[in-house]
Amino acid sequence: MKVAVSFLDSIDIEKTIKEIDNSIADYIHLDLMDGEYVKKNNINSFNINLLKNTTKPIDIHLMVNNPIKYLSLFKDLNVYRITVHINTVNDFTILKNKLKEQNIKLGIAINPNEEINNYLNYLNDIDSVLIMGVYPGKGNQKFIPEIIPKINAIRAINSHLVIGVDGGINKDTIKLLPKVDYIVSGSYIYHSSNYNLAIESLK
Repeated sequence: MKVAVSFLDSIDIEKTIKEIDNSIADYIHLDLMDGEYVKKNNINSFNINLLKNTTKPIDIHLMVNNPIKYLSLFKDLNVYRITVHINTVNDFTILKNKLKEQNIKLGIAINPNEEINNYLNYLNDIDSVLIMGVYPGKGNQKFIPEIIPKINAIRAINSHLVIGVDGGINKDTIKLLPKVDYIVSGSYIYHSSNYNLAIESLK
């Protein structure tokens, strides 16, 4: 189980990023929002330079309309994967090809109220699926267990696809997710007194 640690809603983002980078986390998770796809907007206020000198690969979740126009923001970062919401993408093929050129993995996010059947045509053209365990755009939400059948359904359709879950993950809810490859957790980790112990409890 790989763990991506989010710093969304952290009071001291710079400190939290440093703590994540020095921890046993597998990825630093960056949530970016434009105030259109979700209500929150941090696309202009977040200082991208805070991630320039980090050593861990960066896992990015874009909750923005037309995500391709933001790719230039990440040119100096060690980006491993970018996850988008399909209904925000103007041209999926162009986005896929641009990320491939930059050797960046492409993921799609599926919200709790969205059906897997709407995404079947994309599963062979992506590297990963991120099942949202909460509704996107806000931290500190409770995990929605009704998303678990989606994990099983995707695994049955494509056994090689990397599956992640984001939202409401802690030492209790992780027990419900034995079939996922990675999880995204934020407040459970950065509110803990020891990042490594918290991350270890998820691994």
